[in-house]
Amino acid sequence: MDQPLKEAKDGTLIKVHVLPGRDRCELSGERGDFFKLKVTAPPIEGRANEECIRFWATVLAIKKDAIEIIHGARSRTKTLYIHGLSKEEVAARIYSYYNHAHR
Repeated sequence: MDQPLKEAKDGTLIKVHVLPGRDRCELSGERGDFFKLKVTAPPIEGRANEECIRFWATVLAIKKDAIEIIHGARSRTKTLYIHGLSKEEVAARIYSYYNHAHR
């Protein structure tokens, strides 16, 4: 994957590098082939993964059940599968969120 977003069957893949234990939860930009996401939760007992999924569900305005970590559950770099949204829909929602968050 050479971009953070990739079209997949019936959805989209998002590649994310999670930075746990930060002061606040925020999308801190894009770096090469992944988005950087700061989360407040520590990487203990799946808490950072839960916060990552909760964050993306909010940004994309979808239910948490529509997001699945398909690779990297025990790593900081993760691939998320977003059920039911095209790459274009995901990109538009991220763009909208990012513009509103940085006003």
